[in-house]
Amino acid sequence: MRRFLILAIFIVMALASSCGEAAVEVPEKADMMRQEIVADLTDNILPFWIHYSFDPSGGFYGIVGRDGSGRPDAQKGGVMNSRILWTFAKAYEMYGDIHYLMVADRAQKEFLEKFIDHEDGGVYWQIGPDGVPSDSTKRTFAIAYGIYGLVAHHRATGNLKSLDAAIALYRTLEDKVRDKDIDGYIEAFNSDFTEPIGDRPAPGLEALKT
Repeated sequence: MRRFLILAIFIVMALASSCGEAAVEVPEKADMMRQEIVADLTDNILPFWIHYSFDPSGGFYGIVGRDGSGRPDAQKGGVMNSRILWTFAKAYEMYGDIHYLMVADRAQKEFLEKFIDHEDGGVYWQIGPDGVPSDSTKRTFAIAYGIYGLVAHHRATGNLKSLDAAIALYRTLEDKVRDKDIDGYIEAFNSDFTEPIGDRPAPGLEALKT
């Protein structure tokens, strides 16, 4: 125990003696790291999705290879579409690049038209390449991501359709998903929210990520 105490004292003293030098180095390194991250985002990551993710039939490919080749036959996920929406809406808000706005608007249109269930509420988990739901499960995870993306789009553009859709999804969470007995949210339902589903470990599970 005494050895650990001596070692701890030594580490504290070493850190204290170098704090003046670190106070100068850390901001410089942090700024350099910030510049590298921003450069990678704006020169590499976002351009990749702009150039390679667009599906000519609408929205985005469900799978894009490392070489940029899109898979026209791949299923498309609601969470994926919401993440693209959030990412490019925030990028447009931060940097003002019109190309980011173009992608955000495309993602918003696809999400509103094909992923939101306008009859029973919520978000389809997955649609096929033809835009028809292939998995109509209503997972709370997907609804939450839809709210994230739509709110970001409204904040960046002032688009009222995005705001209205986000509010509607929130109301779906509160009216159909929330378990008022324990004040939590059930992970997944069937398409019309009449029956909780899932197998991790039982239907109606309230998962931490949800």
